[in-house]
Amino acid sequence: MYIATFGPKGFTVSLEKIVSFDELEITSSINTEALENEGKKPSTYVKGDDLDALNFKVTIDKNFGTTPEIQYNEWMNVLRKKQPYPLLIKGKPFNNTKYLLKKVQPINSKFDNKGNWLTVTLYLEFEEYVAPGTPKKEDAVSKSTPIASTSKVSKAPSTSTVYQALKPKEKTVLKVDNKTSRTYSNVYLDLTRLKLGG
Repeated sequence: MYIATFGPKGFTVSLEKIVSFDELEITSSINTEALENEGKKPSTYVKGDDLDALNFKVTIDKNFGTTPEIQYNEWMNVLRKKQPYPLLIKGKPFNNTKYLLKKVQPINSKFDNKGNWLTVTLYLEFEEYVAPGTPKKEDAVSKSTPIASTSKVSKAPSTSTVYQALKPKEKTVLKVDNKTSRTYSNVYLDLTRLKLGG
């Protein structure tokens, strides 16, 4: 007969087997935030209740009819399943809530000269479980707005405009057609050669 249970794990004290827990501790607190108050002490904003924290130790000893390795592996399975359970003591839920096993830590282990695990104390840490939650969505990364350039980009005059400014003789020499893709730079170079007699 179990004196307490947590999910698939049970605690019992009998002539054949002793698996009990000791040093049960529970921490209850509220969640607050200090708000700045210029020139004075901060004001306090009370957000609400924090989740309770619970922990206790379980001593496993081969002399008391238990196997440390088996008990450790069973508690690790409970941890990996991430399933909350009430801690039932004498059939009643402790603190009238559920808990999630968050940590399994073996301490004070003893082995014999053949490597057999003789005794261990398992430190178990739990957190109150009220309801499943969903993670908050990350703030959308704001798209950077390109900064418009204030400097004006000078636009080279079109070749047709330059061509219209030429003298008839220069037009004949250059033979520039308005529909060609020659740039202002090309025409300028040709004019320079013309004036220099190149």
